[in-house]
This record gives sequence, C-alpha cells and structure tokens, in this order.
Amino acid sequence: MVARDAMLPPIAKLLVTIDDGQGLLDRFITIVPECYRPTPDERDIAVSYIEAQNVSSFDEYIAALHDLHLTQKLYEFDVDAKQLLKEKECEFVSILNDALTHGTIPPRSKKIDIVQRVALSFHVFDHIMSHLLDGINPDNPPLQISRGTLSRAFQFLDYCDMQKEILMEFLESVTNGVMDQERKQPTSGDIKVALCLFPGRLVTVRAFKQSGPRFLRGITQQEIINQMRDLTSLGEIVNVKIPRSRAIAVFVKRDPAQIDLGSRKF
Repeated sequence: MVARDAMLPPIAKLLVTIDDGQGLLDRFITIVPECYRPTPDERDIAVSYIEAQNVSSFDEYIAALHDLHLTQKLYEFDVDAKQLLKEKECEFVSILNDALTHGTIPPRSKKIDIVQRVALSFHVFDHIMSHLLDGINPDNPPLQISRGTLSRAFQFLDYCDMQKEILMEFLESVTNGVMDQERKQPTSGDIKVALCLFPGRLVTVRAFKQSGPRFLRGITQQEIINQMRDLTSLGEIVNVKIPRSRAIAVFVKRDPAQIDLGSRKF
C-alpha cells in the first residue's frame, strides 16, 4: 500500500480531493491526448505536411492575436447562435429541475458558461490561423460568432466531459484506500482526554504539542491552557517561573489511578 501510494502523482490526489461536488473541478476543461503511437510512415507524412505549411511556429498566431487585440473588441453571437445557446440552456435547466424534483443527483456542469468562451476562442483562432496558413496577413476577426462555431464548441465540451468522467473514475479507483482520511476539527473533549492520558503527573504545553496525539499538535497554546483550566476537578495549573524567561503553565494531574476515563484510542 505504501509503495502504491508513493507511485501516485500529487495531482491525482488533488483532483480527487477537489472533485467533491462543489463545482470546482467542473470549471476546468479536461482533455487527454490519445495514446496511439504513429507508424514510421504516418510520422513521416505528418512531418512533411507540417513542414510544407506557411506557419512554422505557434508563436506566429500568438503574435497576430496580440496585435489584433491591442484595443478592446466586443464579440457577440449572431441570431442563430443565440437561439442555439438559449435552447441548450433551457435543456440544461429542465434536466436540473427534474433531478431536484425527483430527488436524483443533479447534473454537475458549467458548460453553458464555458462554451461561450470556447466558442470565442474557436472563432478567433479559425480566422487568424486560416489567414496565416494561406500566407495572408490576418485582419480583424468578425465581431459576430456563428451558430456553427458555437455548435462545434458544444461538441468539443461534450467530448471533454466524457474524458473527464473516465479520468476521474480511474483516479478514484487508484487512489481509493491510499488517500489520507479526513480528520475532523479536534473538540474540547479530545483535548481534555488527551491531557489526562498524557504520561506522567506533569504536563506542559510544549511537551503536549511535541508528544501528544498527532491530530492535536496543531492546536494553539491558548486552547490547551483553556482546557487545562476546565479540568480543575482532575488537577490544577501551576505557573512555574524560570529566571530570565516567561512563566510556564504546568498542569499537575491528580493520581492517574483515581481517574477513570475509560479506554479511548487517538
């Protein structure tokens, strides 16, 4: 189990942790490249095709994108695209409301929000890159985004959602059993019992934080002292003065044999 845990990349645990139903992971687009390896002939054909194009580096697109957007531009969907967006949103709302009505799991998706950004990216990319590939200096992209571009954005996100679902199912299966169990915030009762069961008659804050139960070592000094004060029936706090130093609070317990707290594991 330890070896298996060590082999898991931190990002796998992080993705499973944030996939808690609050919608954080749904704000990200997930796409996994295909694992197929090309044959030598396929590789040579692809390299020859790329070398024959007018664009030698993606930096050319980035530079053109920057130059064409030095001033603010307002893009919008055309009439047909707006109608498609409205239809998709109504479809999503209908599914969501139906799930809430029947007590089933509602869909977790930010697609309606994300698709508009993806469609804009497709719209601008298609215009600029097509000009560059044709050897033409790109001009400003049209300010209206077509229904066809929006439809392709929806198809792309459908594919990404499918890949995300497969990826998360796989990650949950490989991280199951190796993820750290969630610990709840320590209660005052946890601290009091730990103070009473701490070895010896004397307990200092420093010793308790260093050698006490691990899940209690993150609590503050004042929290420990407050719980010591609440245990007056089982002991008392004595302030011990040390030369050239601040007084140290020491909890002096009664004889442990007289304290019956029952068995408890930490």
